[in-house]
Amino acid sequence: MNIFKTSYDNTNYFSNLFLDYINNKKKLSNFYNYFPNLSNFEKQINLKKTQKIDRELLFERIKFQYSNINSSLRVQKNIDLIKNENCFTVSTGHQLCLFSGPLFFIYKIISTINLAKTLKQKYNQYEFVPVFILASEDHDFKEVSKVNILNRKFEWSYKHDKEIIGSLSCDNLDILIDEIENCVTEDETSKNLIELLRKCFVKHDSYSD
Repeated sequence: MNIFKTSYDNTNYFSNLFLDYINNKKKLSNFYNYFPNLSNFEKQINLKKTQKIDRELLFERIKFQYSNINSSLRVQKNIDLIKNENCFTVSTGHQLCLFSGPLFFIYKIISTINLAKTLKQKYNQYEFVPVFILASEDHDFKEVSKVNILNRKFEWSYKHDKEIIGSLSCDNLDILIDEIENCVTEDETSKNLIELLRKCFVKHDSYSD
């Protein structure tokens, strides 16, 4: 199989600011602590060691957020690790999106998990826990109410009065999922995905849940 690689610069999809950042241009160096190459993470770790962190509070809050989720043993272990002084989080996040939204939402999660694994290999004396933060207090409903699936736009119709997105009821989402179900092929994979959407987006009291 032939593999073709190209740089981000050649795609014409990214802003100059983004390209300058990933190319480690000096003119942006005042806007962040350390550029995220592998060797610089040790500097960041040493910096974090000097900061006062209420690990017990962080542990209790995350544990509470997972209290109604049937999480894996690996997730439970990661939550417990947060209490240890030699544990550090690798964090990213995104606003709430309809049915996860753009594919880069998933890429961000996978990249965070992979970075935590890479750091563990490089700095084995420490523990690294991937953390994905959902910005549930976002107010831009228009931005999060649409999703493109199979080249078709699906939109969540919901009347609200500038509520935060996470507090919205999941009313009418079952109707939208029915529309999506009518557009996908009738195979086992599609059935599983539709059932997953119903489980995640319909069987909860709020969108944040």
